[in-house]
Amino acid sequence: MPDVDGAHAEAAHALDERDADGVMVLSNARGRSLGDAEFEPPWAEPDARGAVVLVHPTAPPGAMLQSLPSPPVDFPYDTARTALHPAVAGVPGRYPRLKMILPHAGGFLPYAAHRFAAAARLRPGTAPEDLLAELRRFDRL
Repeated sequence: MPDVDGAHAEAAHALDERDADGVMVLSNARGRSLGDAEFEPPWAEPDARGAVVLVHPTAPPGAMLQSLPSPPVDFPYDTARTALHPAVAGVPGRYPRLKMILPHAGGFLPYAAHRFAAAARLRPGTAPEDLLAELRRFDRL
């Protein structure tokens, strides 16, 4: 990502030709969430094979806090953001064989999941229970 066609082809190559157990993607693609509709095709390749996708945090969009190192400060936040948007978009539910892993224990997500679920009421058609079900589909290391 952000080269959707290239990411799709590379996932298929890694899984089929290289016998990889999974693939890794960064938590955002030049500031764009992995839940964006444009990024939908690359999820299909690992899902078709029941493969693993490790979603590793990277620098989040926006300014970082000055004088503070980005990985311990910003990566937990970006991990939560990158899980929340695909969950709201229904990506984990559409790809049930996909094993999505969030490293670093899911960043801030485990602490804020119920808060995010309560805010789901603000999005028409999204029930808090449904959002929590989507978030539970992520594994956390």
